[in-house]
Amino acid sequence: MRRLWLVLLSSSLLFGKYLEAQIVVATTHSIGWQFGSVTFNLKNSTPTPRILTDLASGVMNSGAPRTYQLWMKPGAINGAPGAISVANGWTQVATQTIPADPILNTATPTDIFSGMSVVIPANSTYGMCVVGVNTNVTFANPIPSLNEFENCGMTIITGDAMSFVGGLSPTNPNISVYGFCGKLTFAQLPYDLGLGLTTPSSPGCLVANQSVKVRVTNLGANTSTNVPINAEINSVMLGTVNLSGFGPIAPCSFVDYTFPTTVDMSANGNYSVKVYVGPPTDNNRVNDTVSVTRTNFAFIPLPYSENFEAGGIPPGYTGNASYNTSIR
Repeated sequence: MRRLWLVLLSSSLLFGKYLEAQIVVATTHSIGWQFGSVTFNLKNSTPTPRILTDLASGVMNSGAPRTYQLWMKPGAINGAPGAISVANGWTQVATQTIPADPILNTATPTDIFSGMSVVIPANSTYGMCVVGVNTNVTFANPIPSLNEFENCGMTIITGDAMSFVGGLSPTNPNISVYGFCGKLTFAQLPYDLGLGLTTPSSPGCLVANQSVKVRVTNLGANTSTNVPINAEINSVMLGTVNLSGFGPIAPCSFVDYTFPTTVDMSANGNYSVKVYVGPPTDNNRVNDTVSVTRTNFAFIPLPYSENFEAGGIPPGYTGNASYNTSIR
């Protein structure tokens, strides 16, 4: 647990240095009802952590201050989540009190949480729960069985399996299907390229003319140009290409590139594959390199037929099989 929190803290500090741009993901559900808590899934499909800074939703009118909690749990919600508690694997990542406002319009999203620094790790999905301590949260009813609201690799997911409401804190949301209504805001670095290895995949058959294919994603707020991409197989340089050769990459978009030189990976054994980008300016170097090992196994022929006339066990096998030579 200590190691996890150190990683989250370092990611938070990294983004804190460059808070210039934002990514906003908003649902299109119509606000119509209120209850004490509401759940949804949040997916980060990018190769870099994202920092959740703000969450807005409809809130109830009240003449007194209203307090909310935000909870999260690793893995997607797939069915009623049970108690939203530490004992059930949840972590409270924020609590905030908003001022009294007796004439506030519940249909207009209001910042419930602001100024947060909640890390959503790369390539992960988390269950999320907004909980009212002394007031309700608004939600939509009904909603389609599955809804995905995506922007720049961050996705709010609502639907049958993950959208539940419940009472005030402490809560146990078990009433479905009611969707979260609102928007999430994430910090975005000015310059941030993320690299992924598409081919050779694992598991997979390696061949004599094996290609190497990469996906370069621009996770930053600015267009990336003139960026070299490199590939090595068993520490031998396979090739280098510059982004200027096939166009710049706009923010929140990607390009796929296959190196023209292939390599013979048909022999048995392990192959170390390393691909990396070297942009002159990048605020996040953690996701610039992928190093993996790909293994090729030879085909082992099997005895597809056996007449058993010789008795005993076919050659190449061991065991305690018995046989009766008198049976014909």
